[in-house]
Amino acid sequence: MMKNLPIEAQLDIFKFLNFDQLFNIKQINNYLNLLIDRNKWILANEEFYIISLIKVVQNLEENIFDMTDYMQLDDELLGKWQTAINENMPLFFLPDTIQYSTQDYVVIRLYFNKNIKLKLPIYPKNIKQMKICRFWLEQLFNCSFEEAEFLIIFNSEMIKLLFENDKTIPLLFRIKNISQFYFYDFFGKKQLKFISDLLLIFEKFKINFYENYNNLTEYKEILLELLLNEGLKIPEIYVDELKDSSVYHQLMKNIETSTNPSKIVPCIIFEGATSLRLNIHPTRFERISGYKVAVCEHKNIYNKAVKFTARLTYENKDDNIFFVIRIKRDDVKNKLFERYTSY
Repeated sequence: MMKNLPIEAQLDIFKFLNFDQLFNIKQINNYLNLLIDRNKWILANEEFYIISLIKVVQNLEENIFDMTDYMQLDDELLGKWQTAINENMPLFFLPDTIQYSTQDYVVIRLYFNKNIKLKLPIYPKNIKQMKICRFWLEQLFNCSFEEAEFLIIFNSEMIKLLFENDKTIPLLFRIKNISQFYFYDFFGKKQLKFISDLLLIFEKFKINFYENYNNLTEYKEILLELLLNEGLKIPEIYVDELKDSSVYHQLMKNIETSTNPSKIVPCIIFEGATSLRLNIHPTRFERISGYKVAVCEHKNIYNKAVKFTARLTYENKDDNIFFVIRIKRDDVKNKLFERYTSY
């Protein structure tokens, strides 16, 4: 019956099924198994509550996986993989706060109705380990996650190398919320590349800068790179504290002058911005929950339909120090954001 329908119609039906239902249908025959497998990136994913990368261990267990038939490597890719092994190219990057050796493994924990623990090498030592890493990463890319903890991050260059022979797989971790992501001194640029290359966030991303993060130049570069360029993959960013007023002013300038404002994150919140004075020119004032709020509207000069509204909540009514700053693109709906701006 299904075979008589066009493939597009079959896929439309499958889109209404959850992961477990698709898994059961795959068992019916080889045709359905192949059809679902080839289109798995547009169908339902396995869902987990959280993916967590915060721990390093020694792996004393024998690896029993037989990867002989998993994938065939041509000579060119085999040579690239072997070069990466010889040059100790890492699969993971770790902050200085974690002690580890080149023999250690990162523990990847997945939580939901079923709890799974994966152990992958920080430095793959042979082709078999490279295949194992690729196999499990492919499974992770076919999952979605409610939350994520990334104290340890993936090396996106290694992941690109592992999947170089298959461009059909979206190399993205699909995550609903990240409620705590710490940037570390001397580690921030690697973290930024990880976010830009490998994360797709559907709702909220909250970032903090570790207490000893003293490089204000890098702090500014990281924040602006995120806020000005990741709007297509991150709908809302919370920043725990605004440490440099020039970040706000540069953001407003780019909102007005960008030739591609769709790349700017549409909802931005700075919390705890109590130590900075900002030079602003409010369009009007509002009172929200008893607090005085300055409202500043910023239109893009190349596209007048694009307007961002900044609401700055005063700490004291007679100065220009603000404890919360909320910035939102007017034509983007965000219920979580809007509850903070109603009065």
